[in-house]
Amino acid sequence: MPSCSVCGRETDLHVNGVPMCPACDQAVISKEGRALEEVSQALTAARQEYYDALSGPGGDPDDTETKANARLDAASLAYAKALRDYRAFSRQRQSRVARAAG
Repeated sequence: MPSCSVCGRETDLHVNGVPMCPACDQAVISKEGRALEEVSQALTAARQEYYDALSGPGGDPDDTETKANARLDAASLAYAKALRDYRAFSRQRQSRVARAAG
């Protein structure tokens, strides 16, 4: 079974000849109106939050290990989603360019 070109999960769905799971296909559909700059900015912000969370508590006395771990978990999920959205958007753009050229 082929794997999704965006997230790598196994899928039987093909969009314009490219394997894509239903979740990533929906992400592409819902992101149609977004500009590349907007998707890139969201990815950059999520990446920075993830790196900040990786650096640890940051000296805040109220920032316990449990809070730091929860922040890291949330930042990790947000970063993964932003990356998935960016990759889906990139695939969508490539598909449009290929259709316009062909």
